[in-house]
Amino acid sequence: METTQKTPAQSAADIIHVLSACEFVASIDQRILRGKMEGISFSINLRGQPFNYQLKANPDGVFAVLQGRARRPRQSTKNHRDIAARVAWRQLFRWVEAQVGLVECGAATPLEVFLPYCIVGPSGQTSYERFTEQVFKQLSAAGETAT
Repeated sequence: METTQKTPAQSAADIIHVLSACEFVASIDQRILRGKMEGISFSINLRGQPFNYQLKANPDGVFAVLQGRARRPRQSTKNHRDIAARVAWRQLFRWVEAQVGLVECGAATPLEVFLPYCIVGPSGQTSYERFTEQVFKQLSAAGETAT
């Protein structure tokens, strides 16, 4: 896992820069919660219809990995949480950069690479979240009828 000195805001700005250069992106917004960068939202117009997307970094997941790799317990977690946030945002930037590259060279469409992050309801649920929720409901229902 690459560590970086860029702040989450700088990596978010990098993501915004990459997305803003894409002809398929109609608009971009930063999502800030309690003074911290939470995610990036953007819109893509497909056949004249806007589709909204939401990307989030996962600093808690990165922090857990870093803690798991530590040779000895760390005393100061504030600094390590800051590092985890920087790494998480940098990973998200690299992922977006790779997806945009696939679209630009014709290997994929924007819908193919960003579909899991498409907002599909008024609650802000993504298509991935809805899909997994429905699949698990169906699996639970199938398990109940089989017993």
